[in-house]
Amino acid sequence: MPYGQKEILMRGSELLAARIIVGFNVDNKPTYDVKDLQRVVAKARSKMGLYIAGTFVPQRGFYQESLKVKPIDEAGAQVIILNFYDKLPRQTFVAFTAALARHIRREFHQNEVLVQVTDRGRIIRAWSEKNTRAWRAENRRRKPR
Repeated sequence: MPYGQKEILMRGSELLAARIIVGFNVDNKPTYDVKDLQRVVAKARSKMGLYIAGTFVPQRGFYQESLKVKPIDEAGAQVIILNFYDKLPRQTFVAFTAALARHIRREFHQNEVLVQVTDRGRIIRAWSEKNTRAWRAENRRRKPR
């Protein structure tokens, strides 16, 4: 270990991490970027009384709302939040992650964002944070198989 640095061991709920994946297009048009995401996450976490800490990983990907529409090639990002500083209990960390994902989805005018919570690298919960009004409308139109 380099001189002056101290190894800090993490254990328990400190090892929880969350990943939120969001696209930057709105109505097929590039609208947002990583700086917008950083601003939204910092403001939201500050209002939640949490450390303004996170890693933002820009990426490209495809999004396809249903099999009836063409996939959209768009820029987006992953927000990675570690529980190292906040040290929240597991249920609280998951609840705050869900609230942040909902906030990002609304701020970025998305129908959904993907969320994953891990404990020591193992996925303990994964879900799609959807705009339930749009999701319900889409599923009402589907015919049962």
